[in-house]
Amino acid sequence: MLITILKGRGLSAVPEGSGENAAVLGRKCGDGKRRENAETGSGRKNAKTESGWKNAGAESGWDKIMESGEGIQRAEHATILRFDRDGAGSGAEALCRMENGRARLEWRFHLAAYSGEQARRLLLPRDAAEFAPGTEMAEQFIRLWIRDREGNPVLECIHLLREEEPLESILPQPRIWNGMDSPYLYETEAALEDRNGNCLDRVRGFLPLRQVECRNREGRTQVFLNGENFERRMVRYALPETGNPAQRQRQILEDLRRLQKLGANCLLLEEPAGTQGKAYCPSVFCGGTFVQLCDRLGFLVFTEPGQTGGAGRPDVSAEGTGGPGVSAEGTAGSDIPVFRGIRNSFFFPGREAPAPLYFKYRAKWSREPFVYLVPESLRRLDDGNYTVCCYSNCDKVALYADGRLFEFKTGELTFFFYEIPCGKPSIMLTAEGDGCSHSISIHKSFTKQTPFNDIFPLE
Repeated sequence: MLITILKGRGLSAVPEGSGENAAVLGRKCGDGKRRENAETGSGRKNAKTESGWKNAGAESGWDKIMESGEGIQRAEHATILRFDRDGAGSGAEALCRMENGRARLEWRFHLAAYSGEQARRLLLPRDAAEFAPGTEMAEQFIRLWIRDREGNPVLECIHLLREEEPLESILPQPRIWNGMDSPYLYETEAALEDRNGNCLDRVRGFLPLRQVECRNREGRTQVFLNGENFERRMVRYALPETGNPAQRQRQILEDLRRLQKLGANCLLLEEPAGTQGKAYCPSVFCGGTFVQLCDRLGFLVFTEPGQTGGAGRPDVSAEGTGGPGVSAEGTAGSDIPVFRGIRNSFFFPGREAPAPLYFKYRAKWSREPFVYLVPESLRRLDDGNYTVCCYSNCDKVALYADGRLFEFKTGELTFFFYEIPCGKPSIMLTAEGDGCSHSISIHKSFTKQTPFNDIFPLE
């Protein structure tokens, strides 16, 4: 079903521009801060080249404004308007509410206006007065498309920049984003066009249709996804701070794959170093890759209370590729495990192998059968035999000592085996479950150390 919406009085349908003479905004700024003028020390320095205007101060945060300058000349005081790729949805933000099986979308557009050496951020329709009739950009408009995975158009909208009322649309039979079970994403495309239909800027992304709500029931905060109670399996996660963008993107993907295997379904995003107490948006970091990957893999993203970053709304989570999900107020706690850290973490700094805590939570959260013998839990008893702990989500676990069956045990999550005999210098143990196994081999001298008695007690 194709739905076309025209927003703005007196507007007729304009043919889609080819975009051949478009001035395209480069990569978005890395810190998301406003650049006031060239005297700040981190301002922009422009150099004229054969290919157009080039930003010589890209390392300061603002990338080049125009790439292919054919057909467009930059006037001394002309205002250049582009999508703000640091904004939610990379410039086109959709706020979603589910009503009787329908998705009602309210759109907000984040723009950046460049004039000389200054830049301003605009939010539509809040700043629609900037485009009052008679101004240079009064007749510019935004054309918006939504397509399904097969590329079929399902929605088309047109919105005049000077329109003071928000653009609204309805999808009568939407495919809902439903976490790990069904992380369905629509393709979105927004084009900024002039009165003649020439494309000035264009952004593309993906849109998850979902509604997230936090409700207080009997003093406890519950999270609802699309009206259904959402069972949180939350992990604290901090974005990587080292490496180039490609390396950080690769690290994020590896981390999310591990969390997916763990069985986690939501993340509590920690503030990067140096941003404590300041509003920030994850889409600014790693080029928006983090939020996009979370949407594709089915993770909800929460932020700390008071850490809005442009999208910390407790009742809305449908910003496409922009901004995290909802504020974690009332949902956070000291018992939330940390993905990478020194204590209560799944991975220790400098190590790629998971810590035992990773497998403890995997036994509670994951559906994929596994067994894991914890090397640190191996202890020597007073009679010379040994005990060991095994994490597993299998109903039955068999333990082999030196290649021989020692004991079968039934239970859940944690299995303790006692009085394991061993007459050789190395203790060789194997645990087997439903088509899975894990082995350890530890020299007896290691068991003389007992730093893990409090973590893995006998009882």
